[in-house]
Parts: sequence; C-alpha cells; structure tokens
Amino acid sequence: MLPRQTDIIESIGSAAAEYLQDALHDNFKIGMTGGHTIAAMVSHLKPQRQYRGIQVAATTGGSVYTNTSYHSNTLVQRLA
Repeated sequence: MLPRQTDIIESIGSAAAEYLQDALHDNFKIGMTGGHTIAAMVSHLKPQRQYRGIQVAATTGGSVYTNTSYHSNTLVQRLA
C-alpha cells in the first residue's frame, strides 16, 4: 500500500470505530467482513465499558488476503 492509502484507511477505520462505539449496546449483533479498513477499525476501538450479550460473526467464509491479519475470522476474534 502507498503511504497516502494507509493514512486514508486509518482515518476511515478511526471514524468507523467511533461510529460503532456510539452504536454499541447490550445484546448488539455485529456482522463483520475482513480487509484493511475493518482491521483499522478494530485497532481503533476503545470500549468505554463492558457490554453483555454482544454477538460477533464473520459474514464471509473465505478471504483473498494471504495475510491472515485481514481475514474476517481473525478480525471477529480480535473484536470479541
């Protein structure tokens, strides 16, 4: 990736993390794909409290990424 692309992905990931944190509540269900931007979102999440009953599921079965850090299953595990 080009440096500028990385900055854009990090900015979008940060905004997505903020949006998700504002939307989170007990018994929330999250479906996640994989990729660089979703990985950036997960990295930027800083929950302010613990939630009960949140369910996180991968919405894709496979991945085109050779680096498993960007696979949906890996990102779901990190988020959970």
